[in-house]
Amino acid sequence: MVGALGEMVGAGAVVASLLYLGHQVRHSRSLASVEGVEALTTKTVDFALTISRDPELADLVMRVQTEGVRRNELDRGERGRLGYLYFSVVLLQAGMFERWRNGLVSNEAFETYSLRAEGLLAAPYFRDVWPYIAPSYAVEFRVWVEQRFGLSAPERLDGTA
Repeated sequence: MVGALGEMVGAGAVVASLLYLGHQVRHSRSLASVEGVEALTTKTVDFALTISRDPELADLVMRVQTEGVRRNELDRGERGRLGYLYFSVVLLQAGMFERWRNGLVSNEAFETYSLRAEGLLAAPYFRDVWPYIAPSYAVEFRVWVEQRFGLSAPERLDGTA
């Protein structure tokens, strides 16, 4: 009888340990999600502050977003500045996409974050540069971008599909 009681206590301890472990895993996952979103939010705020502190860049961004300026309408320096800007925006969006795809970010947080980038990613300028930058990203992200913004799959730089 003492042996049976010991087995029951042992089984109870195993169940309690598993429940505790499950709680810890959920807590760690939740913490990772919050930390990931906070890091991306900080980077996004830094990005926005960088633009707001540079009147010429702010004007360039507004022209792209509100006037539909195309790549071929800008000089080399403007294209270079926008190139780095788009690199940052798309890289941040790709990071959030990966967190969302892996269940580390809620649908609501991902959608909210995506809406922040939409002004630049829906601009005609982005259609012009997407074929050049798309190959740098995971296929799943490229498909999401192309579906979300109505883009066709970009041709490779060698002209093939």
